[in-house]
Amino acid sequence: MGIGIEISPKEIKEYLAKFNDWLKKSRWERIKKEMSEARADKNLYDFLQWLYSSENIPFVNGLRYPVALYPAPKMQWDNPESVLIKAGWQLPELVHPALKKAGEKYRRLRMAVGAEMWNDDVYRMLKLENKNWLRIYCGVGKYFTAFETCDVLELELLTKFAEKRPRSRDDFNWFFQNELKLRRLVHGSIKEPTGISAAIGVSTLVLFRHEDRLKTILWERSEIVGPHGGLIHVVPSFMFQPVIGDFDEEFSVKHNVYREYLEELFDVPIAKKPERQISPFYFYEHPNLKFLRKLEKEKKARLLFTGVAINLLNLRPEICTLLLINTNEWYDKHSSGNTSTGLTMLKVNEEFKPITEGKHVRVVLEMKDDLSFPIRDELSPSKMVPSGAAALILGLDVAGKIILNERIANDVQERVRKRN
Repeated sequence: MGIGIEISPKEIKEYLAKFNDWLKKSRWERIKKEMSEARADKNLYDFLQWLYSSENIPFVNGLRYPVALYPAPKMQWDNPESVLIKAGWQLPELVHPALKKAGEKYRRLRMAVGAEMWNDDVYRMLKLENKNWLRIYCGVGKYFTAFETCDVLELELLTKFAEKRPRSRDDFNWFFQNELKLRRLVHGSIKEPTGISAAIGVSTLVLFRHEDRLKTILWERSEIVGPHGGLIHVVPSFMFQPVIGDFDEEFSVKHNVYREYLEELFDVPIAKKPERQISPFYFYEHPNLKFLRKLEKEKKARLLFTGVAINLLNLRPEICTLLLINTNEWYDKHSSGNTSTGLTMLKVNEEFKPITEGKHVRVVLEMKDDLSFPIRDELSPSKMVPSGAAALILGLDVAGKIILNERIANDVQERVRKRN
């Protein structure tokens, strides 16, 4: 006589839910492994050079980075807003349905395994113009649409590359024609994308003085972010978006950098998405931002536009900026905080991994005198977010030129002083 075991419908449902979660997590771990293997394969970057051969793809310290660079002309450096052109907020997102269908499955998987994403409004690129002046013609779209039509291209490329491992030009042609079915649907000019919603990001390289040396801090992204978890990025780095829905007032590079400066470098709660704010300038009275703006007024800090990059993995554009803080005062005060003035310590938010024992998630770089790109394993193409690498490359180039010009000017003044 058998022993009967009764299992309730609720228990069966809970078991199936747990099993389904396990399947999704197992699938995501396999995908992450494949994507990591592809990033570590130098042939991936040769393939992108072959596929986008007309673009300016940087080759630094013997390594090729998967971005197309459009450096800002000198006359635009001090005017980050000069890159923005409003094309119309009501223009519809015309995306390829097959691409979006595949992307929806990818987004659901990422959210099921812990990524935190919201379907917020974002500014998107309609066209990039890079003649005498660098301009992005902008519309408005949704973040989910951008993820589903752009980041799914990265998923396809990396997982297929890990599987097929093409090695030569002949392999590259076969691989593109036969394996990259989604990318072929939208392949064309990356400066005037069709079939995708090319949401714009902003990456800011912060260079600050500490002990009279220029330094920066890079950080590894956490797994809760949609794309690029586990990769090194500049801080702050974020979506270009109207967080309270005032499309015109928030259509500003500097305004967005200010907000994310507070949120990502200091983990300031008020800088996160507000619920009942009327004015987009609700965070401008925070002491940390007031201190930065004071340094800007005193010519000790500058926010500079360094160029635009297009991530060749997902075809999304990035506005690259440089926050050049040419004084020891900024780090001296923020390294410990100051209760009397309300200044707080540097502290990245949850979009970046916490420092735990034996885990090097933070990279502090002391720059060489010539501000050349550092030779560090953490800065290799396989370990950096492409747009973060672009911000570092473009930012160091602009900072180097500015500081060289300052040295020349100081030398001339010193000679004049001695002669007189």
